[in-house]
Amino acid sequence: MRTHAVQRRAPASREGLVVLLRQGVAAWMEAWSRLPSPPAPPMQTERQHLSPLPDEASAEVVRVLAAMTLSHIQEVRA
Repeated sequence: MRTHAVQRRAPASREGLVVLLRQGVAAWMEAWSRLPSPPAPPMQTERQHLSPLPDEASAEVVRVLAAMTLSHIQEVRA
């Protein structure tokens, strides 16, 4: 709600802002507490948890990136 008020965008629903402006923070907090909680995020499958690279490759990628970074730092200092 704060973002909508600060950015002056017309939100899809302005009821929260109207309650805040007309009735104050306490009324807004009371109205907010009566709203249903948002739906739970969908369960993540095991596939979503997998790394795109095997562990051995991940370590090698880290070493390559570190070597690239260190060589750049040494070039800048030279």
